[in-house]
Amino acid sequence: MNRELITQLKNNPEHVIFGDMSQDIQQCLRDVGRENRECLEADYIRVWWARDKSDYLLYNNIYRIKPDYQPKPEYVDLPVVSDMQKWLGVKIPNRFPYPFVHLHCLPSLPYFVAFRTEHDKCVQLGDVATLLAGGHEVFARFRRDET
Repeated sequence: MNRELITQLKNNPEHVIFGDMSQDIQQCLRDVGRENRECLEADYIRVWWARDKSDYLLYNNIYRIKPDYQPKPEYVDLPVVSDMQKWLGVKIPNRFPYPFVHLHCLPSLPYFVAFRTEHDKCVQLGDVATLLAGGHEVFARFRRDET
């Protein structure tokens, strides 16, 4: 999700009604879910309250995202592979000076989260080689960089 849109929707200082918002902003309001947004009916401009009890967003109502809302992080899973010398690691495109980062260096990289299997189970560093030798796929999960 776009952090700029979320910040804009947390404030909504112009009190823009839902029907006048762009498609991107409307989709952002749908994506955060009703538990993370506040509704202001057009008749009661001075009071904000969480009155919206459904996932339907009404054309004439004014919505904003709750001030304490934090979006869920987005992840990128890169497969663990071996290079020409049979070293295990990950090919990280356009990120670091070297196109291949060795397995034992991955936990120290920024935005690294964990090693995951194809069934989305967390794996320890010492088990990665065993799983790969057994024919399983293993991925290195990174948080998507927002900058």
